[in-house]
Amino acid sequence: MADRTGQAGAGSRRLRLGIALAALVLIAALPGCAGNQSGLREWSIQAREAVLPPAAIRSLPLSPETTAAPRGSRADAVQALQEAAGAWLAVLAAVADDATPPDDSAALAARAARVEPFDAAGAAAVTALSQGIAWIAGRGWSSASIAYVLRDGDPLFQPVMAALARQEAALAAEAPEVATPARAARRDVAQRIAATHAELTARGQRVQHGDTGRELRLEASELRRLGVAVR
Repeated sequence: MADRTGQAGAGSRRLRLGIALAALVLIAALPGCAGNQSGLREWSIQAREAVLPPAAIRSLPLSPETTAAPRGSRADAVQALQEAAGAWLAVLAAVADDATPPDDSAALAARAARVEPFDAAGAAAVTALSQGIAWIAGRGWSSASIAYVLRDGDPLFQPVMAALARQEAALAAEAPEVATPARAARRDVAQRIAATHAELTARGQRVQHGDTGRELRLEASELRRLGVAVR
C-alpha cells in the first residue's frame, strides 16, 4: 500500500511539473511577455549609436545649446537631424525595456530652427517628432504596447530620416572635403535603420514575437560591425 501511495505521489508531482512547464512555454510564446522585447531594445540602442555622430554621443543628454558644428551651417542642420533620430530611437529602447522614455522634446524643438534654413520640411519633421516624443513620454507605455508605439512613431520618424538623407547628400555635394568614407557609411547605415523601422512597423503585433527578437539581435550585431566604418 505504501509503495502504491508513493508511486501515486510521484506521478502527481510529475503531472504538476509537466503542467507548470507547459504553462511556461505558453507564456513565453505570448506576444508582449517579458524578454520578448530585448531584441528590439538591443537594436534600438545600437541604431541610436550608429545614427549619432561621435560628438553628439559625447554630449548626451541633449540640451538646446549643445552643438559641435558651426551654427547656421548645413553640417549643423545634419547633426540636428541625426540627434532627432537618435532621440526617437532612445524612446523606442526605453519602451521596449519597460522604462520611462527620455523626454528630449524641448531640445528637439530648439534644433528645428537649425534645420529650417536648409530644409523646411525637415524642420517641420523635427518639430512633429518632438511633439510625438513629448506625448509618448507622458503616456506610460509598456513593452506590451510596442506595436502601437511603432505605429504612431513611424510617420514621425521617417520624414526625419528622409530629411537627413537629403541634407547629407547636399552637404557632400557642396563640400567634397567632408565626403569621407565614414560619412558615406553613416548615410548607408541611416537608410538601413529607416528601412528596418518601417518593416517593424508593418509587422504590427508580430513585432512582439520571439522570431522578430532574434532577427533584431542579428541586425544589432550587424550595425555594431558597420559602426567601425561609421566611426
